[in-house]
Amino acid sequence: MGSSLRWRWVLLRFSTSTTHNAAAQLTPLDRLPGIVHVLQMREGKPSQTAQAVAFARAIESLQAPEKRLFEDPYAERFLGRDGLWMVRRLRGRASRRAILYCIDQIGPGLLPYAVARTAFIDEALTAALRRGTPQILILGAGYDTRALRIPGIENALVYEVDHPDTQAFKRTRLGADIEAIRERVRFVGVDFDRQDLGEQLRSAGFRFDSPSFVIWEGVTQYLPADAVDATLRVLATMKRGSEVVLTYMDRALIDGTRSFPGGRRLLFAVRFVGEPFRFGLDPTETAGFLRARGFELLEDIGGEKLSARYFAPLDRTDRATETERLALARLAGPESE
Repeated sequence: MGSSLRWRWVLLRFSTSTTHNAAAQLTPLDRLPGIVHVLQMREGKPSQTAQAVAFARAIESLQAPEKRLFEDPYAERFLGRDGLWMVRRLRGRASRRAILYCIDQIGPGLLPYAVARTAFIDEALTAALRRGTPQILILGAGYDTRALRIPGIENALVYEVDHPDTQAFKRTRLGADIEAIRERVRFVGVDFDRQDLGEQLRSAGFRFDSPSFVIWEGVTQYLPADAVDATLRVLATMKRGSEVVLTYMDRALIDGTRSFPGGRRLLFAVRFVGEPFRFGLDPTETAGFLRARGFELLEDIGGEKLSARYFAPLDRTDRATETERLALARLAGPESE
């Protein structure tokens, strides 16, 4: 069964719990799955996982200026036909409510979390840039556009690591905008099954003896534990005081020891498309996990606190999921004291 047909089935399976009025306003409903699914990068094809994250940024950018957490004017460039179809309809009040309702039925709180996650990382990156951090490393960069949209990043050298096919598609879609900043953005294509991350970074000019800020967003849950460990140990060779912001799934979702709204639907969906969650952490153990690998935990935050920090001050009722969390950590040592 092709991915499009599979996701039509997934949507129909999950949308049975939606109201008839909401469903009736979505035509055709079978186009929604093209945006909300998570699939592996396939040879020669754009990353659909990265498209889903770009879709979340595009939705937030449609908010009124006084209500939005950020604006990403480049996000829509990465969307396929289905994504652009929905973005057009999200500009209408009635269709916007229906589409967002259906997305939340498939993954309660996932869209607000993706938006709040972006805002949190943007803030942490901005703080690092204000400190004069000269290197920014983005692991699994996908269609991240921070090199273009974050004020002050023009003073740093950005290294984006991802599959070469994802990077090629990204550069094509950004065109002259990315070419205009190519002197300060370096694309590091890495096949993690065959190549060593540290070696590839050094070959691209990354200096492990220079202060750095690392973004590892929406990646760890798809990796085996030994790959997460190996990556952190490579990062632990950076200059002391460097910082890493990473996301991780709550292990209780994966092992079933705690119930989350929509959790079983989410697990079913990612397994159905062949991308099961493989790694997670118990939030009570995150500090120790990072400490054992040389990092000091600065902040660990989940959906409830993200919602209170970002949405409540704007009088928004968005509620982010607790299934995934963010951790900000500093490479421990004399320079981090």
